[in-house]
Amino acid sequence: MPTFNYDPDKHEYTKDGVVMPSLTEILLCVGIVDASWFNDYARDRGTFVHKATALYDMRMLDTETLDPQLRPYLDAWVLFLFQANIQIPMYVEEPIFHETLNYGCTPDRRNESLIVEIKTNKLPKFAGVQLAGQELAITQGVGPHAPRLRRIGVELHADGSYKMEEYKDKNDRLVFLGALAVHLWKLKERR
Repeated sequence: MPTFNYDPDKHEYTKDGVVMPSLTEILLCVGIVDASWFNDYARDRGTFVHKATALYDMRMLDTETLDPQLRPYLDAWVLFLFQANIQIPMYVEEPIFHETLNYGCTPDRRNESLIVEIKTNKLPKFAGVQLAGQELAITQGVGPHAPRLRRIGVELHADGSYKMEEYKDKNDRLVFLGALAVHLWKLKERR
């Protein structure tokens, strides 16, 4: 039985000691993700908001010690959960691996029927494809007939509001599988 590991410091997934691509790496490799707009401020804000919402969902957040700048984002998350009638998911930022397609990813939130991607900026156009890759890893599906989950993206805003989008395009899965195939081909050609 294969051994899967995730090193959060390196953001590195391995199978039996061999580095496997991450979902983000796959999408970056084929140009689906545009990293040119990433900056330290946005990255740090996203990291802190993800941590605060994760602690909240695990019922471990001391709201009295929460940085006031993060409070509106947490309020937006709580409002989203309430208004969308979503029970706090069972898995919070838990790394998973697709055992057949050999890649790793860490969905923000998931349960048996739902995946939620949290953003602190505008939902990117690739979010549906990103969620489709997570969906395949969760279900261990490999083709167009693999089980389907609800795929939701949510923008959390600094004013305490949110915007939700549900991704239903069945082609998102095919786009992800195509990106994975191109990424694997590029890796093979580099050798």
